[in-house]
Amino acid sequence: MHILDTLEQCHLPKIRHYCDHSMNFIMAVPFENPMVASILPLILSRAPGDDPAIDALRLSLLGVASVHRSFLHSRSQPCSDSAKEGMLLANAFRLNSKQTLAKACTTPHGAQSDAALGASLAISLMDVSVPMV
Repeated sequence: MHILDTLEQCHLPKIRHYCDHSMNFIMAVPFENPMVASILPLILSRAPGDDPAIDALRLSLLGVASVHRSFLHSRSQPCSDSAKEGMLLANAFRLNSKQTLAKACTTPHGAQSDAALGASLAISLMDVSVPMV
């Protein structure tokens, strides 16, 4: 079974959105997207539930993508329910990723993994951009 077969179908557009737009988040002069080159293989390397640190990273990146999609919806349709729903979804991903990261950090391997560091950074990015509900 391929890893993409195990992900919920509703998350695939958010993953695709993150891959399409992540370069603009981190690079002044986009050339090659390092996020897709390094993080995407990491989050797709294990099935959901196998590694809490990777699960936390996956959830936190889905949250970042939800924040960005909500922002885009609010710019194009200021009174849209889509923007509000996107922020509620981002908050849910943030909460789930924090809980999963805490679980991952109960072991030395999980606490010192690249996935845990990436999840921490993505959660921090959501913390500065998502109003607390």
